[in-house]
Amino acid sequence: MTTNVKFERERSVVVQQEGAVVTIQLLPFAEAFALDPPADVHWDLQAVLNQIRDDHSVRVVVITGRYDGEFLVTPKTSTYERPAALARLADPAAAHKLMSGIVRLHTTMTELEQPIIAKVNGDAVGFGQSIAFSSDLIYAWEDARFSDVHLGQGEVRGGIDSDSLGPPFGTVPGDGAGVTVPLFMSPVRAKEYLMLAQTLSGAELAAMHCINSAVAPDDLDELVDTVAAKLLSRSPYALGWTKRLVNRHVVDQLHRGLDLGIAYELLNFAHAEREITGEPSAPSPSDG
Repeated sequence: MTTNVKFERERSVVVQQEGAVVTIQLLPFAEAFALDPPADVHWDLQAVLNQIRDDHSVRVVVITGRYDGEFLVTPKTSTYERPAALARLADPAAAHKLMSGIVRLHTTMTELEQPIIAKVNGDAVGFGQSIAFSSDLIYAWEDARFSDVHLGQGEVRGGIDSDSLGPPFGTVPGDGAGVTVPLFMSPVRAKEYLMLAQTLSGAELAAMHCINSAVAPDDLDELVDTVAAKLLSRSPYALGWTKRLVNRHVVDQLHRGLDLGIAYELLNFAHAEREITGEPSAPSPSDG
């Protein structure tokens, strides 16, 4: 039996429950931003997960893209070139909700007792890869593109239309990737991936043992269904405690670095707004 779980305010995601499995589909940013008022997955996804946490009928969570070809990619570069969009990033009230949503999302994903499967049915670029790397199990299309755009400066491409993605200026990866990626890669590999905004395929990440496996697009549904069924066959209490046990070092990593990364990125947004609007920066101490 399939039931649709309805959430009044969480409009950037589509939530469906089938038995003990809840699937959360992520709307593309362009579609979510076009709603009136605009919806934001940074806030909505954590709100949904926090509701799921108290629902003991849910045993497994699957996060996937609403449309095949795009798990979730960051907004187009042209979006960040609009003065109004940049002003919103530098606005204290808007930034507070955005960044609070990011903190709550990663801590909730890590602490949620139910296992979370990232079903990466397309490109995961920017915040999409941050969501994937905070999941418990990651299965992807073999040709799905993973990349962090913060230092890409408009060079990274992805999504259904293969657009230029992310801000045209450099920022710190404060949306979670700067903290979680080093858990999956060696320090030199993580720095190469983040600093050069490197694009890696699902197949490459699977070969690096950074995700569980990558398969042909036609095989992903069956693979994730099989994994979900196996999780459902395990003791729910033992499974939940096992996740909490294994994630203790992940929680420690989040506590050490997530807030710092967000603070640095907010500083970058303020710098970028000054440069684009032409507002002079305050003199540095070294200017005499």
